Amino acid sequence: LEFVNVVGGVDKKSVTFDKEGGINTDADKNTKTDSSGSGTIATIQSEVSKSDFSTVIGGISGSIKASKNSLIVGGFDNKIHLSESVSNFHNVIMGGTDNKITSSANLVAGSSIMAQQSTIQAIGQNTVASSIVGGVNNIVSNASPGVIIGGNANTVSGSAGSTIQAATIAGSNNKLIHNNSIIIGKSNFTSTAEDTVFVDNLDVAGSLTVNEITSSIVSSSIIFSS
Repeated sequence: LEFVNVVGGVDKKSVTFDKEGGINTDADKNTKTDSSGSGTIATIQSEVSKSDFSTVIGGISGSIKASKNSLIVGGFDNKIHLSESVSNFHNVIMGGTDNKITSSANLVAGSSIMAQQSTIQAIGQNTVASSIVGGVNNIVSNASPGVIIGGNANTVSGSAGSTIQAATIAGSNNKLIHNNSIIIGKSNFTSTAEDTVFVDNLDVAGSLTVNEITSSIVSSSIIFSS
């Protein structure tokens, strides 16, 4: 079913409701294939392919391929492009420019980006429930979950042989490659151990409890405030 807005005898924007339960505005400028219940709404140059119940809303050049129940809202040139050989689902990109959720072979599910020029990917391992919130040029790879909050050019990355659970917060050019660890506000740093928080300085308002002290060299400072 197609509705066409005609102004002065000239066909303008069209809206189609297809037999698969999808809705498409500007149907002549967007593409939807093999995607039941999916749609492209208030967008142009956008695409949904082999992604049931997935939608691109607003923005320009949003594209969802092989990711069910997924969503792109706004932004420019955002892409969820995944492998057709696995059942990817529940992935989201909101706003920003040139964000990507991608994989050529492995599963990506439940992951989301709200940032600029950032990437969540699976290379040799699955990536599940990962998120990038804010910042620019950040990457999560082979993490379940991996989280990046803000910052610039930070990476949370498992290997092709194993996934990690880890996070970075702010900072720049950091690389987190150890399980159950966090980097906070550092720059140009690569993690060195599992189950560790890496931070240069702490300003503690209140009490600090240390359950176990092992021999080490402490190069950072701790400031206690009452």
